Amino acid sequence: MQVKSPLKLFKTIKLERTTCYGDCAVYKVEISSNGKVKFFSSELGERTGAFNWMIDSNAINLLNDSITKYSFFTMKEKKPTSFCTDVATYIISVRLLDGTYRKIENYLGDYKFPKRLTLENKIDKVIGVKNYIGVDM
Repeated sequence: MQVKSPLKLFKTIKLERTTCYGDCAVYKVEISSNGKVKFFSSELGERTGAFNWMIDSNAINLLNDSITKYSFFTMKEKKPTSFCTDVATYIISVRLLDGTYRKIENYLGDYKFPKRLTLENKIDKVIGVKNYIGVDM
């Protein structure tokens, strides 16, 4: 019988999406374990500027589950398999309540991380970023 590892709870999650050659929404978001979301969009979103809102405990639980599901803390970076210029970088950092911290800078043009690193899309969906950038990520 396999024992399931205990869920590690986040203190803060930060996500940043950078510019690209096309029409990428550029923004930063910080989520606190109490449900507070701080969002700042600078380009190409439906709304630009700073916004704050709250997410409920179900959303917080989904984010905690996703950190484990997407193996954020154990995912290995590999040597680039190809390189493409002018695409966005997604920067995700997670600090857990126990102080554990990891930051991943995922440049989408070099394939250093597996395609399963779609935690950024899950974060956006769970916290409702679509309301501010106008598109599903």
